[in-house]
Amino acid sequence: MAEKFSLEDVKTIFPGAVSDKGEVVLSNLCVLLAEEVSDLKDQMAEKDFQILRITERIDELEGRA
Repeated sequence: MAEKFSLEDVKTIFPGAVSDKGEVVLSNLCVLLAEEVSDLKDQMAEKDFQILRITERIDELEGRA
């Protein structure tokens, strides 16, 4: 994929944002993008939690050594 999205990229990646006329409906696109951002935030939070648990475990193991 190119560094910048083209209109065709948007239509391909977010088909729910395209009207019957083949035009991108910005309100639909905004909702889909917000959902995507929310999913990414959830994934990042999960990764942060996993890193925290690993760090805690390492600290715990260091304390036993």
